Amino acid sequence: MKKIYLIISAYNEEDNIPLLIEDLKKNISSHELNIEYVFVNDGSRDRTLEVLLEQQKEFQEITIVN
Repeated sequence: MKKIYLIISAYNEEDNIPLLIEDLKKNISSHELNIEYVFVNDGSRDRTLEVLLEQQKEFQEITIVN
């Protein structure tokens, strides 16, 4: 099975990251695709990186580029 990389840019998105990941889990993961979610923290000044790291512990398909 081929791997699909979904690249997501994040800038000051600490409140939206959990919502987005929940939607991804519900809508994309249910299709049994081999997907890696690559979040690019684009210089955020809020807790975006910390939130991404917390989410990565539960959702191991997440890769973070800071």
